Amino acid sequence: MKKAALIAILSFLVSSVIGGMVVWADPIPLVTVDPALIEYDHYAVGENFTIAVRIEDVKDLYALDITIGWNTTWIEYTSHVVKIPVETYPDGVLHPPLLVVMDEVNEDGGMYCLAVSSMMPAPSFYGSGIAFEMNFRIKEYPIYPEPDVDFHIRFLSIDLSPPSGPPIPPNSQDCHVIFHAVEPVVEPYGPEAEFSAIPQIADAGELVKFDASNSSAGFNGTDEMPISLYCWDFDDGNQTCTSTPIIYHSFSDPAVYYVTLEVYAFGAIPEKDSTTTYVGISQTNPPIGGYSYPIKGYTTTKPLTLYLTLIGILTASFTVAKRRKKQQS
Repeated sequence: MKKAALIAILSFLVSSVIGGMVVWADPIPLVTVDPALIEYDHYAVGENFTIAVRIEDVKDLYALDITIGWNTTWIEYTSHVVKIPVETYPDGVLHPPLLVVMDEVNEDGGMYCLAVSSMMPAPSFYGSGIAFEMNFRIKEYPIYPEPDVDFHIRFLSIDLSPPSGPPIPPNSQDCHVIFHAVEPVVEPYGPEAEFSAIPQIADAGELVKFDASNSSAGFNGTDEMPISLYCWDFDDGNQTCTSTPIIYHSFSDPAVYYVTLEVYAFGAIPEKDSTTTYVGISQTNPPIGGYSYPIKGYTTTKPLTLYLTLIGILTASFTVAKRRKKQQS
């Protein structure tokens, strides 16, 4: 009696296990973010990449509700494509007619949710396909000595449903993103023109020293590119190019001249730069107090006669005054 009862219990357990095995005999569908790994080892700010949310080996799929999230410090959303239905996207999922419950991006929060269901009389979907693709741009990148950065584009929720009955339980795989810190990047730049004029206010014919020694070299992204050519335009019809930064020039006529220097650092990006400054040129400076001329060059007999006449009048007046004074006394 006890033996029969034990056999009956054992038979029940075996049948239950076998029944359970029958229920889970089909492969469990896998929902992935493809690719599983995105890795950068160079300064990648501004570069774009694409991920696809793929459903593999699913049976009797009639509806899906998937939410993913990402780190908004390092990447930013740019666009996405929903690859539903398969009649429009052969590599997509689900059949029409369709009910789109949600197709919403939260860029600030770093989340995207897609909820779509087939509607009668649509058949169930079997097989593998892409639910949606998303495009991202890298907006920050670690610079040494900052550490490497790694984060995930991960599933926040996944719901797969058949036409009826309990949900389809999937496995999932996130996308691992790694940014390896790089040495500081110096962007290419061009040369910078700078010069001084000594003196900046000069006399006509006086030599003026133009010194461009403070001009700086350019950079091509790897190496410094020195200035190899200095081209001067003196605004008086004279132009000249030299390989050295110092040149002397004189101006014939009084005026204000706007002198332009253009420097070239071949191989830099950009290769040239220019700058302009003024030089004031005046006539030969007079002596302090104005011009002075010899008196004999401007003296005639008439002025001399007038001078002697005045002296005579003053003398006569003095004599008359002296006589009157004596008479009164």
